[in-house]
Amino acid sequence: MTKERKEFLMYLAGIVVLFVAGIVIGYYVWGVEREKKPDYTKYLSKTIEYIESMEKANLVLIEKADALQEHIASMNDEANDPAKLKEQIGTLTKEIEELKKKNTSMQSVITENEERLKNAAALQVEHDNLLNEVAALVIERDALQLAVDDSQNIYEENERLKGVIQKLADELDASKAQIEAVKQLVKPETEIQPEQ
Repeated sequence: MTKERKEFLMYLAGIVVLFVAGIVIGYYVWGVEREKKPDYTKYLSKTIEYIESMEKANLVLIEKADALQEHIASMNDEANDPAKLKEQIGTLTKEIEELKKKNTSMQSVITENEERLKNAAALQVEHDNLLNEVAALVIERDALQLAVDDSQNIYEENERLKGVIQKLADELDASKAQIEAVKQLVKPETEIQPEQ
């Protein structure tokens, strides 16, 4: 086979492959197996909407391009006038100085805010410590209250026992008095007995 014949067969094979690929893609896109025809009006309306949106975007781009052209033209005019350039440089220098001042003040504000945040964090830690101390004091107070309640109970029991002891002492005194009275009654009789 000659070189020309091989190239012809290669082109022919490429065309056949593209034709088969086109049929397969068409079959897939238009859905022969779906048993319904594609909605061409829907596709056309979507295409029209897309074209309209592209036209609107194109108009916006044209307007922006015109504005840029005008800006470039004005900048070229100003570039040709050294007095305007000096004036603009002076204005820009003043703006830069003002921005530097604002930057310095903002830095000081940021530093103050950082210090406040550190103080707030320290105060939060102190607050948490105080809360822990308060909780410990509440526990201690409850323990002391229990001790006071126990002491009160002991005191009341002591007072009750004092009353019981006093009552017993009074009964003992009464018993002693009765014994003395009995002794007095018994003693005279022994004294009456004659001596031998």
